[in-house]
Amino acid sequence: ADTMSAILKEDPPDLSETNRSVPPGLERLVRRCLEKNPPQRFQSASDLAYELESMTGASSTPVAARSGRSWSVRRAAIPGLVAAAVVAAFAAGRLLRAPRATVPSFVRVTFRRGNIGLARFAPDGETVVYGASWEGAPVAVFSSRIGNPESTPLGYAKANLAAISSTGELALSLREQSLSGTAGVGTLARAPIGGGLPRPILDFVDAADFAPDGKDLAIVRILGARSRLEYPIGKVLYSTALHLDSPRFSPGGDRIALLEQSPAGSSIVVADRNGKSARLPGTWQGIASLAWDSSGSAIWLAASGEHGDSTIYRVDLRGRPTPLVSIPDGSIVHDVARDGRILLERYHPRRAIMARPPGADSERDLSWFDLSDLTDMSPDGTTVLFTERSAAGGKPGSFFLRKTDGSAAVKLGDGVAYDLSPDGRWVLARPEGSPGLALVPTGTGTPVSLPRGEIELFGAAGFFPDGKRIFVVGAPAGNLPRWYLQDLPNGTPRRFNAEGYGSSGKPISPDGRQVVVYRDWQEDLSILPFDGGPSRPIPNTKQMDPVGWTNDGRSIYAVESNSAPARIFRVDVATGSRAPFLTLAPAGVPTVTRIFNPRIASDGKSYAYGYSTATSSDLYLVQVPR
Repeated sequence: ADTMSAILKEDPPDLSETNRSVPPGLERLVRRCLEKNPPQRFQSASDLAYELESMTGASSTPVAARSGRSWSVRRAAIPGLVAAAVVAAFAAGRLLRAPRATVPSFVRVTFRRGNIGLARFAPDGETVVYGASWEGAPVAVFSSRIGNPESTPLGYAKANLAAISSTGELALSLREQSLSGTAGVGTLARAPIGGGLPRPILDFVDAADFAPDGKDLAIVRILGARSRLEYPIGKVLYSTALHLDSPRFSPGGDRIALLEQSPAGSSIVVADRNGKSARLPGTWQGIASLAWDSSGSAIWLAASGEHGDSTIYRVDLRGRPTPLVSIPDGSIVHDVARDGRILLERYHPRRAIMARPPGADSERDLSWFDLSDLTDMSPDGTTVLFTERSAAGGKPGSFFLRKTDGSAAVKLGDGVAYDLSPDGRWVLARPEGSPGLALVPTGTGTPVSLPRGEIELFGAAGFFPDGKRIFVVGAPAGNLPRWYLQDLPNGTPRRFNAEGYGSSGKPISPDGRQVVVYRDWQEDLSILPFDGGPSRPIPNTKQMDPVGWTNDGRSIYAVESNSAPARIFRVDVATGSRAPFLTLAPAGVPTVTRIFNPRIASDGKSYAYGYSTATSSDLYLVQVPR
């Protein structure tokens, strides 16, 4: 008690009273460390270190010129004295401050069952505004006061939050039907936070953020097969054939950080208002969003681990990451407050497989563990191929075959599967540790490695209907993805003139002469012939993804993008006339976030599809010690 009283009320004696050899600069430095008034003390260890370096540099040169053993001994003693003084000074300073947390603290914000869309702090720092789909209802916008478990609907249904301004105005993504990401493509609109009629601004916007002054928006959208960062709307600051997402203004408003997604993972790009940009070193897996530190000197994000876990990082503008806390579930950093609190979404992901086997009148769950990614279905509908990514698989990924009658799955190898050959004898996969693709037998035999040529990064890949060739969407080192064709088993990948196009499902026509592709949200699907002829658009197919071809090659199956339940149509490739074919939605699962990779068997009746759901998706306030 006497010591505490002395620290709070009395000035300590000068160091020179007990040790006359203490340099005046060191005494002055220690005195500042022991200031009663906190603002007059050093505000960081780096400031103190700078003063120490300056003091040492100013003192040593003139004194060292005198030489002599007495100074050498004195100089050798100073580091120990400085260390002791600094420890004592900071110990005394900490007694005058509130204790600092030594472990992360979590405060839950949302409590309902469902899935979070996108969330932001309101300008007051004590209100959270977010989009969510609760209890299977369409996504809507809510607000929650920190400390109050209730959330208030703001009156914006079928809309997800895209951003919130410093003045409290909302940017919304309208007509949002499912949550396949933090925002998703929709119509960008501005709306008052207190409710009212949204004012639409622009269609087909992926993501947006307000400038710090709250006047204009930066947006990400796709035009002409390129994803573009625009600020203000119409002025392109950055453009790429890769997918861009999560634009965020720096606190000073002079820079915009965003994610650039490639087959290898996500990179962080920082662009200024003049269009000068830089990609930070390194790639990340499983990033859905990012946020600036309040200092403007670093970026916060959550990256996924191998088995559904995640880690929160603080990344400086040189790309150097500092891991701060690991979480056994998936997580998304939505926002960071001025005082350093993180608005974090925590979720437990589940990816599952449903199938309707031949002759069955209902669907069957064919999931193996809790992260089963459907890859393909055999033409006769009796077998599914999938990659299991959960920790139960023992590796970052393992691929399996499973009969649609529900019998046990058979593990074929570790790595990632891409496609099942038409005769069912081979799986096109990228084995763990392999630099390229391989043919893995489904029965007896050994894997056959395939030449990869110039391809360094692998995206989609699949067999031609005759099983003699494959296509690969890949990229050489430092280049954008493009299409390649490759003869089996020894052919070298050769470029096919389809840069800027993507595809999904089983895109090759039954005769192997053409492929159905997409380019951007505002364009129809197109048919590209492999003989080099011109592309042909398929009318009436905007915002649709290819699923496969009918047996006669006259029509395709196409699914409405970004929808759950997923509606599949049969579309005539010549006329664009379409008819409803199938609606996919797992029975009894109210929190589906996305339906993906539907496959339709040759009989047109059997099918399989994957879906993702978050069994628990909630917002938390996280305080991470630094």
